[in-house]
Amino acid sequence: NFVSVEAPAMGKLPIKATVIHLTEGPTDSWAAVFTSNKFPGCPVIVGKSRLSGGHPLQAIVINNKVSNVCPGGDGIAAAELVCEAVATNLNLSGGANSVLPSST
Repeated sequence: NFVSVEAPAMGKLPIKATVIHLTEGPTDSWAAVFTSNKFPGCPVIVGKSRLSGGHPLQAIVINNKVSNVCPGGDGIAAAELVCEAVATNLNLSGGANSVLPSST
């Protein structure tokens, strides 16, 4: 079992996001549901990659009220950068691969 707790230690974020830190440590017991849209947003693409990679999960980052399906530039790199920032700020042992990006 794990209890998800938002990560207030990260302070005010420069983006509209919710960060959930799984404080009881990494878990291999996780699943995700993704859109069946043929043109998913970059967080969905990265999230599917995380799920298929089988990495333990330590945090979830959800961008709120931001449509990022066509962000311009390299949206996958941007989603990975957000995951890396979360992993760094929470000192996650699994690094960016342990952060699941999501989008509302």
